Amino acid sequence: MDGFEKLPNLLKYVHLISLCLTAVSIILLMTPAAYHRIVERGEETEHFHRFASKTLLAAMAPLATAICSDFFVVVWVVTVSEELALISGAAMLFLFFGLWFVMPAYWRAASARKAPHPLASVGSTRLRATLLKWAKG
Repeated sequence: MDGFEKLPNLLKYVHLISLCLTAVSIILLMTPAAYHRIVERGEETEHFHRFASKTLLAAMAPLATAICSDFFVVVWVVTVSEELALISGAAMLFLFFGLWFVMPAYWRAASARKAPHPLASVGSTRLRATLLKWAKG
C-alpha cells in the first residue's frame, strides 16, 4: 500500500475509475449466462442471441477504456513521463476501438456492397441449388 500512497492523486483516481469500468464490463459480460440459465431456461432463442450480442457490445467500450486507463497509470509510473503515458494510453485506446468497432463496421459495409450472385434471385430453392451447382461446373 505504501507505493500506492506515493502516487499522485490523479493516478489514484484514474486507477479507481479503471477498476469501476472493469467491474461494469465483467457484469455485462456475465449477464447473458445468468439470463440464459434463468430466463430462457437454457433454450437457444433468437431473443437470447440478440440480448447476448447487445450486452457483449456494451461491455467492450468500458473494458477497452479500463485497460487503457490502467496502462496509462503503469506507463506514467514506470517512465515518469506524463506525455509518454498519455500518448501510449491513447494509442492503445485507438487500437482497441479501431479493431473492435471501426474494422468490423468497415467489413460489414464492404460485404453489404458485394453484388449478389446472378442466380440468387431464381425462384425455388431446389432450382436455385441445381442452377448454382451447374454454374460452378
